[in-house]
Formats: sequence, structure tokens, C-alpha cells
Amino acid sequence: MTTESSSELAYLDKSIAIRQIGEDKFESYFPAEKSGAWSLYAWGGSVLSQCLNAAYHTTPSPSSGTSSHLYSVMGLFLGPTLADKTVQFEVQRLRDTRTFATRQVIVWQVQAEGKAPRRILQMTLDFFIGSGIMGKPHLAYEPEPLQQGLSHHSKLKLWAEQLDDAQNDKNNPFTVKARKLHRKLFTHIVDRMEMKIPLEGFDWERFDAYVLGGHEDLPDIDVTKKTYNDWFRPWQALRLQKDVEDGSLPAPAGILMPRTRQEAEACALMLRLDDILPAVPMMLGGKTFLQCSNFTSLDFALRFHHQDANTEAGQDNQWFLRQSTSAWAQDGKSFNESKCWKEGRDGKLRLVATMSQTTTLVRAAKM
Repeated sequence: MTTESSSELAYLDKSIAIRQIGEDKFESYFPAEKSGAWSLYAWGGSVLSQCLNAAYHTTPSPSSGTSSHLYSVMGLFLGPTLADKTVQFEVQRLRDTRTFATRQVIVWQVQAEGKAPRRILQMTLDFFIGSGIMGKPHLAYEPEPLQQGLSHHSKLKLWAEQLDDAQNDKNNPFTVKARKLHRKLFTHIVDRMEMKIPLEGFDWERFDAYVLGGHEDLPDIDVTKKTYNDWFRPWQALRLQKDVEDGSLPAPAGILMPRTRQEAEACALMLRLDDILPAVPMMLGGKTFLQCSNFTSLDFALRFHHQDANTEAGQDNQWFLRQSTSAWAQDGKSFNESKCWKEGRDGKLRLVATMSQTTTLVRAAKM
């Protein structure tokens, strides 16, 4: 479905774009994207962000003077999503009141010619409508990042440059082979987001180890006390539906982008927070890609905080700090969580989202 105008869209735009095909029914404008260079399956974060975009388009239009503030998303992955095929979204309106809107999104995909569509995902979303619950809060508090003293993003190089430096450092165990493998595995992430990794929080010596193995002599720490930390932001300013309508974003006819910056940022965070969680126990636990035959998400919960801050003038394309942990692993499953802070113009970090997932953790047959 690529056209001359669609080729000008950035990867992040394509990961969010949908089009309407019926009443409360939508589909991905572009085929589902691979989760890695060798994968047959789609990147779950892209499907989730499109789900969110579809749900937003069934809530009151911002042009009516009413806004929709998303605060809770919960869902189940019901089956694999094949890459290079479109995905359909059926939105069901479960609740509409003056204060709340609740939507359920059922995701389908035709995975083989002549076969019935397969249900691959189910998601429930809750919104405050308008100003939501009014009044001054009786309590107000929020956490600081779990690990303090991390290098600020302004003092760090981009992730790709960090890896290149490590590869060329004779005192660093990171190898050329591992660098090539990282390029293949994570291209779908770095094409959409600028990334920087604070070396104080990430166990840099394991960066080569969790891909290829080895380095057993490194000191071990309880996995539940480790954090994976990274800074990120979209490569570009988030694009909106009005940019399509006024022609400032060349795009094919019928494409639907988020309507407001708040919606666009929520879609980008949905996409971003999903990308690392299945692999967190493997990374923090010192296992390798070769030792794990399967690490995929079973369910997820995403909660947004401080969404009003997202609409401040000049706050577009700010940096985020993500800290990911794994609290439990047993019986082929693990429970993992990412907390995400946004840096304001004053330099302060505000907690904007928390995402948790239960993921599979299957040992490879041959090690």
C-alpha cells in the first residue's frame, strides 16, 4: 500500500497510522511490521499503538471542546500477529457518561488466504472525559527514579554510537559479532526513537554476554534488585491529524493520525514501553538469546499519570527516562514492569506512565 506520499512518512507515523473501514471499525494503514530482521511476527508495540489510536477516534472530538484523558489500558495477547499483513480493529463502546468512556478493542488478522480472521488481541481502555474528576486532591505524591545518579541524556551519545565505541574499545568485551546481531534485532526500535543508555545503571559488561554468552566471572546481583535504564524520545516531533488535513504532513488519503499531542504521545509511549519488557528477565538475569527460545508477552497493563503535562506548550519531543525491572520468574513465566518519567522544561522528572507485563520465559531445547 506504499505510495509516493506515504514513503515520506517517518517510521513512527507508520507505526501509529490507521484508516476507518466501517462504523467503529479500523485497520492498520500499513502492513504489520516485523519485530526483528529475522522474525515472521509483528512487533506488538506497533499493534498496541494502533489500537489506542483507533479507540481515541471513537471518543469525543477535541474540536467539540471536550478532551479524552486516557488513564488505564489492560489487555491480553491471544495469538501471534504475522508481519507484512494488515490488522483490523473493532471498537466496542462499553461506557459513555459525562465523566467516563470505556472502550474494548478486538484485534483481528486474516493470516492465510481463504481462512477466517483470527482474533489476536483484546484491549480495554478507560478515559476521563473533559476535566474528569474535579477538586483538589487529598493526597499528592509520586516516586523518584529507582536508581539515582544516572548520567543525564545531555552527557551521553546515542545508543548506536555507544555501541560502536564499545566495539572499538580494546578493554571492552563487546564484539563485532554482537554488534551486528544488535543491528538486526533492534532496527525496528532505533528507527523510531533516539536512545541513550546510562552506563551506571546498565551492566555494560553483560551487553555482549546476553547476546552470545560468556563472562560468567562477572559479579552476580539479585535480579529483582537490578534495573535496566534508558533515555529515549521520538526522532521527530509527533505528527497529528491536523498536519494531514492542512497538508503539512504529506500522507495518503484516508489516513488517520492522533488528533492531539496528548493522544500522539500516548501512542508513542504505548509503542515504546512494550518493546523491552519481554526481554528484561533475560537481560537482567544474565541469560542469552541463544538460551531462550521464546520470550513473548501474555498480558499487559498500562496506566498513564500526569497526562495534562503532555499538552504544555513547548513540551513536544521531550526526553523520557525509563526504568525496567523484573520482580518474579517461575514456571516458564515472568512479571516485568517499566516506569517512565518525562523531563519537563524545568529539568524535573514526572512519572507519566507505568507498564507491566506477564511474559513467557522458555528455555531453549539445546544450550
